[in-house]
Amino acid sequence: MIIRQDEFKRLLFGDDSGKSIRYATIPSDYVDGRPQLIFDGESTKTIKRYPRLASYTPVAGDRVQVIGGVIQDKII
Repeated sequence: MIIRQDEFKRLLFGDDSGKSIRYATIPSDYVDGRPQLIFDGESTKTIKRYPRLASYTPVAGDRVQVIGGVIQDKII
C-alpha cells in the first residue's frame, strides 16, 4: 500500500485542529481487535476503530494516549 506524503503527515501528526495528541478511554464493552474509543470530554464511543502500537495490548477501561490517530500506550 502506498500512502501519499500529505496523508502520512496527517496520520503521524494529526489534523490541523491542534488535537494531534489526545487522551481517551477504551469502552467497557471492548473484547478484541482494534478498539473504539471514548475521547476525553465526549460521552459516546467513536465509530472508528483505532490502530495501536504492537507493544500495547488494549483492555476495556484503559486510559490511553492517542497520537496522530494511533493508540500509543496505556496511561497509568
